[in-house]
Amino acid sequence: MTYVKNHFSPTMQNYIVMADIDYFKHINDTYGHLNGDGILKQLTDVFKNVAAQMTGVNILIGRYGGEEFIFFIEMEEDKDIQSVVTAFQDKVRETPFYLEDTKEKINLTLSFGVCPIENINDLTHSTGKADKCLYRSKNNGRNQISYA
Repeated sequence: MTYVKNHFSPTMQNYIVMADIDYFKHINDTYGHLNGDGILKQLTDVFKNVAAQMTGVNILIGRYGGEEFIFFIEMEEDKDIQSVVTAFQDKVRETPFYLEDTKEKINLTLSFGVCPIENINDLTHSTGKADKCLYRSKNNGRNQISYA
């Protein structure tokens, strides 16, 4: 939170995005936590690659807990948050992930919740709203994006 407060510009469009891997518990329960950890590492590589291809967009991504991630996104005025989040969703959906021990292919989808940062000094409020949007996505069938 301190990094975001110190490095993100209040003159830009700022968003918090929460993302959760759909049915990740099934992966851990079926293939074990070591394979689950390998999937998480592969996913972070996908996130890094997508973020690196964005122009006019600054993205800070962190693990929020378990299989949940938080994105802090700062964009120029002419950028569209929906296209940014959809790029992450699409890339994950089209990327094959592989189990560490058997090299079996696993497909993933993500659910997202998006909220504009209303006050850079009160990120807890926007994070809470993004989290509620994430759970709306999950409750409405997963593999979707919900906006505050």
